Amino acid sequence: MINDKKVLAIIPARGGSKGIHRKNIREVGGKPLIAWTIEEAKKSKYIDRLILSSEDEEIIRVAKAWGCEVPFVRPMEFAQDDTPGIEPLLHAIETLPE
Repeated sequence: MINDKKVLAIIPARGGSKGIHRKNIREVGGKPLIAWTIEEAKKSKYIDRLILSSEDEEIIRVAKAWGCEVPFVRPMEFAQDDTPGIEPLLHAIETLPE
């Protein structure tokens, strides 16, 4: 919480990585790359809710295994190479009921 306002953290992770194939679930230092992000976000005293936005079932499975909430599956239209980075975040905010 910051100034009595709840903080939502959104981890955007699409499956179609161009540079390093499947980078979000590749093992780095003994755990999947996405796990590092999840663990560090969970340590924050400011984040009230942490969610993942992804269209990829394997990334979703790994994120859940590391304790990240996945309240929806991101539509493919927000997971393209040319999708502006803000679009998956706006989609997540609009999709969450609260």
